[in-house]
Amino acid sequence: MAEYVYDDYLEFLSKCTDEELQYLFEILVYDKDEEKRFSETLTTSSGCRKFGRNFSKYWEEIAGELQHYGGNTIANLFRGNGVEYEEILDDVMSELKIDTKYYYTVEEKEEALLENTLKGMLEGMSSEEKIRFAKEVGLKDLNMSKGAMALAVQGILKTGGFGVTRLTGILAAYISRAAIGKAAVAGAGRLATVFTGPIGWGITGAWTLLDIASPAKRVTIPATIIVSCLRKNVIERERQTKEREEYKFIKCPECDINLKCKKDSQKVKCPNCEAIIYL
Repeated sequence: MAEYVYDDYLEFLSKCTDEELQYLFEILVYDKDEEKRFSETLTTSSGCRKFGRNFSKYWEEIAGELQHYGGNTIANLFRGNGVEYEEILDDVMSELKIDTKYYYTVEEKEEALLENTLKGMLEGMSSEEKIRFAKEVGLKDLNMSKGAMALAVQGILKTGGFGVTRLTGILAAYISRAAIGKAAVAGAGRLATVFTGPIGWGITGAWTLLDIASPAKRVTIPATIIVSCLRKNVIERERQTKEREEYKFIKCPECDINLKCKKDSQKVKCPNCEAIIYL
């Protein structure tokens, strides 16, 4: 069994839901033919035997499996464990020819990785798929050219908000299908399966690196993209929770638009009609 070594950049997995962690679990366990990987140890771990599909109950073992795949097999035997996540991430970016010298934090590197993956995904889409994709992530009146869509999704990744959860859900489903032949999470809702029907079958052909990568990279490349998606989800969830705790929403009595203000505010000025509302 792969032993988890404490890693600042994987601890956030403890905040993920069972549905989110299922993406990572299935990438680590199954190959493209949906057969168990020869070197996987998760399904025989004590956590998996005890908790099954309650993945959040044994997230450390899932994280340890990723660390194990990131290290050289022989070196792992001497260490007794794998490598830290940032080393895996840097290795994946090198394999994808993404220059890491421009990025200083794990979050910046992950964002570059997601942008690179989305670029390849968009290149493989038909016009019909692009229209559907734009609708799902909340892009309106958008020029469907490759460059315009790439800039738009980069904006979603950087600014967060409602669209980022939709975007990472679609991306995770796309990567799951490319890596194991199916979108991993059936229970994660409609967004996770946007591209699993007839429209979606064509897009995985655009991302063929997994067919030529080494066996370990066929695990670490999609797994690292999934981890990047999950981190975005957790950050956005925490941001929304903090916003609900600090802000309240009211409706302007003059122009009827929704306004956000701090809970301890005594008055607020409507930016639309400039009315002063006393709270």
